[in-house]
Amino acid sequence: MRTSWRGENGDEASEAWQTLARIRDTLRSAEKKNFIQVARAQLEFIASTGQCEEFHDYLKTFYRHPPPVIARFDTRDEAETWLRKLPEPPSSAYILVGNEYLEVFYSRERGVRALRRDYALERFIEAVTSRGLPAPAASFDTHAEAAAWWKSHPAPPLSVFVRIAGEHHFAVYHKKIDYRSLHPISILEDWRREQERIAEQEKTRSR
Repeated sequence: MRTSWRGENGDEASEAWQTLARIRDTLRSAEKKNFIQVARAQLEFIASTGQCEEFHDYLKTFYRHPPPVIARFDTRDEAETWLRKLPEPPSSAYILVGNEYLEVFYSRERGVRALRRDYALERFIEAVTSRGLPAPAASFDTHAEAAAWWKSHPAPPLSVFVRIAGEHHFAVYHKKIDYRSLHPISILEDWRREQERIAEQEKTRSR
């Protein structure tokens, strides 16, 4: 049993560990006790593999910033090659191809590795702009000017809105891979069209 947790967030992790133990002790169902034990084992795995700080960063960004990515590639072919060569891919994770989010899917039991387009960024932007567009942190005449500013930012926030030629863009700093991207708000239009296409397909199937 782990009795000490290292790092800046050790006290918080230790309290979570102890809280799960107290909850487990109040349960009578063996099945539910096992669920709690699985959660504790996941915390143990995070700590024993030295990922406490990364996990804390993930929690900080879960609601306030787009999902983190683990890699980026210029083309889908490059991403497919990377996935094929991984000895043990993540069961689920996000990568970037260009500036688009793709989800990595892996099933060891089925022997399946796949990439699929995911609209995680679009969903996030829609959520944070549902009550109106936030004020931009900076305005630029051209995309090149904005990209140069974002690339040279000494301490970039994980995400911020900027305006380029009158249009809002979402600037994202992908900390894990040290990559900075700019996304026009107009990408929401493509996502909404995709939603309409999926809805129409479902209607057709149900007839």
